[in-house]
Amino acid sequence: MPEAVAISEVMTAAAGGEGAPALTSPLPAALAAPALLRGMEAAQVTLSEAPMAALWQVTAWPEALAAAGTAAAASVGVGTAPGPGQALTAGLGAVLRTEPLRFWVVVEDGPVRSPEPGEAGTVLDLTQARWRVRLSGPGRVALMARLGPLDWRAQAFPVGRVASTEIGHVGVTVQAEPEAFALFLPRSFAEALAGLILETGQSLGIARGEGVAGRALAGDRLAPAHKP
Repeated sequence: MPEAVAISEVMTAAAGGEGAPALTSPLPAALAAPALLRGMEAAQVTLSEAPMAALWQVTAWPEALAAAGTAAAASVGVGTAPGPGQALTAGLGAVLRTEPLRFWVVVEDGPVRSPEPGEAGTVLDLTQARWRVRLSGPGRVALMARLGPLDWRAQAFPVGRVASTEIGHVGVTVQAEPEAFALFLPRSFAEALAGLILETGQSLGIARGEGVAGRALAGDRLAPAHKP
């Protein structure tokens, strides 16, 4: 079994070590939220960036679903695999059941270890392929109702639920968190989708939270990205 690697080593590699591309925010600092409309005292929604230490995809063979799910969950300290459309969290991260035979392993912090399903499935590193943002605030449900064609109210989409939807004709995975929605955006569409979210949220009052635009992840902190 490969030795666990400290998160500082993984993020240092992501910031340029061992020939890896820099893990920088795809959202430009100039992408600002629209001004609050007249009569609004405060924003009802906040869009914030939420970078991950790693994102792995485990795809199970049909006959070995249980073993693949167990391996995915164990890699971040989750005791059992989630059911379809569910997410389970632990100290190191979370496991999302995004499709019947597919799990996403989100590493937030701590030791980073690739899931090891063995012959039960395959593993794909999606760290560079998805960028996570969060929508928080009392207007987040109303905003999501304008963005994606699902019922985002707590009784239909409670904390721990996961769903795939379309925002601006682009596939997006959504996770219900306490007091927030986590949106996993395809990295190449992240800037366009963030702009659409900010534009759509103007009538509700939307703010852009403190993010990491223009900075790369290095070690266990945020550092300025190197200019080409």
